Amino acid sequence: MERSEEAKIPEFRSLIAAIREEAGPLKDVILSKAEEDEENKILSDFDNAVQIQVFGTLEHLKAYQLNGWRELVDGEDDGGNGPNAAKA
Repeated sequence: MERSEEAKIPEFRSLIAAIREEAGPLKDVILSKAEEDEENKILSDFDNAVQIQVFGTLEHLKAYQLNGWRELVDGEDDGGNGPNAAKA
């Protein structure tokens, strides 16, 4: 029984060597903890910026809906055809 176990040792060592050889290129793919944290911070900051933009856009759309498109556009119009046009 001991002999068969000893015969498996070289096979085991060759398997370990093959695993190490194939795992080498994975070091370039797998991020370190610091790299992962940095990437998560970038994604979180981007997500926050997008959420702020979405909120602002929805607030503007709500204002347009409440005040009406024409009134908002014409109210800011310098052409004199809006409700706040200067009286001549």
